[in-house]
Amino acid sequence: MKELRTLIIEGERRPTEGEILEAQTFARTKKCIVELRWFIPHSGWKARIISEETNIEELIMAINTAIYSL
Repeated sequence: MKELRTLIIEGERRPTEGEILEAQTFARTKKCIVELRWFIPHSGWKARIISEETNIEELIMAINTAIYSL
């Protein structure tokens, strides 16, 4: 069992590649799981779970190519 920490992106936008990498670094150094949350206008809150084992390249691609709609 591990602790879950939530990191929220400020503003109404997707997380940047740097913020995603920062979330994984946080998970590694704190030995926890990170829920990265962000808000998309007209679509609501979105979130991804990040751990030490998360494939960051795949996660970045998934977040950047996601289509949000009503």
